[in-house]
Amino acid sequence: MDWQSYLSKMEQHHIVATGLQYLSTISPAQWCQIFYLLAAGCVLIVASTPAEARTLLINYGARKASTTTPQSSAEGAQQRPGPRPSSTVGESEKGQDQIGQGQGRISTGRHEDQRETLGNKQTPNAFVSLISLVTSYGQVPHSWFAAFYIVSVGCSLFWASQYVLYVRNKGDDGAFLNSALGLIAAKQVASSSTTDSSGGLMMINHVQLAVAWSMMFLQGSRRVYEHMVIMRPSKSTMWFVHWVLGLGFYMVTNVAVWVEGSETILGSAAQPNSPNPPRPLNEILSPQVLVKLAIGTATFLYAYTHQYTTHAHLASLRKYSLPSSDPNNESGGTRLFRYLVCPHYTCECLVYLAIAITAAPAGQVVSKTLLCGLVFVVANLGVTARGTRAWYVDKFGKDAVEGKWNMIPFVF
Repeated sequence: MDWQSYLSKMEQHHIVATGLQYLSTISPAQWCQIFYLLAAGCVLIVASTPAEARTLLINYGARKASTTTPQSSAEGAQQRPGPRPSSTVGESEKGQDQIGQGQGRISTGRHEDQRETLGNKQTPNAFVSLISLVTSYGQVPHSWFAAFYIVSVGCSLFWASQYVLYVRNKGDDGAFLNSALGLIAAKQVASSSTTDSSGGLMMINHVQLAVAWSMMFLQGSRRVYEHMVIMRPSKSTMWFVHWVLGLGFYMVTNVAVWVEGSETILGSAAQPNSPNPPRPLNEILSPQVLVKLAIGTATFLYAYTHQYTTHAHLASLRKYSLPSSDPNNESGGTRLFRYLVCPHYTCECLVYLAIAITAAPAGQVVSKTLLCGLVFVVANLGVTARGTRAWYVDKFGKDAVEGKWNMIPFVF
């Protein structure tokens, strides 16, 4: 081996070692943020592809080849029952088809529509043909979206059980630090560089952790109920990538709700003279914390109840019918259809905004990690909402959505 080759290999090894060392310094919260932002970026990239390719990548079932509303992946962070021709979906996750957190879509599309649309299209180019071939594999039943909510509830119970066992063991560091919760919490505290004015880590207290966890658990539980009782069965399918992304969103979010409170978790069963002693009650219920809890709880309850009523309304619609607000028969979120094309998506965004406010560390308005999760939910559902509006215009005319915002009042 010559000298140049040896130096080249040594340089490559150094680059790899440096890269691995850098990755080891990334905290669990930052990994969650990276996941959310990369997922949001992928959604926006797909949304910017040509219409035919975009339809194949983000539409479900028979709609894949039609001009009906495209659906975003996930989520999940979010899939709600959107007006759906063949079944109600949830973003209901979002429709039942979305994630996130996640998020709802119009799951419809009929073979007749597909044949008609294909007949009007030009011969697809090589790129579209490749996308069509790739997405023809790995199709999973639409009913698999139920796994999003089941996994979310399961994750909530898993992390809660680990925390309770740790507290009951009075901070048995040997057992706790070998658990998943202990490993992640210890890594977060060791990697965090954010400090408050007193020099300590900016943290979330016990009450915030409990309320944020409860919000995530309640949201997941309600979605399971909606899927089992409210949503209509559907024979449509979707590409497995949507399903995997949705599972990832809910698993990551169930870590994100507590990861920035790792210092509190580590000190929750500690003695007063330990390195992480419990905080006094006056710090736990400080005015700043009370404001966050009040705003977060009020926002969550509004979004939680109104999303349920919008999902129930969408599920009650006849196939290919337009959701509307009847002034003589309004209840809860149904009146939101006066002003929004996809109010159930609006509520989904508010749910995660509420959790982000509730779980905000000291000195911050929102949790940065959960804010990144909200970015993904907005990107994912925004793509779907835009497609939903286009589908309404195509089926019912421009007057059907005239004067309505897609998802975010005064913005989008």
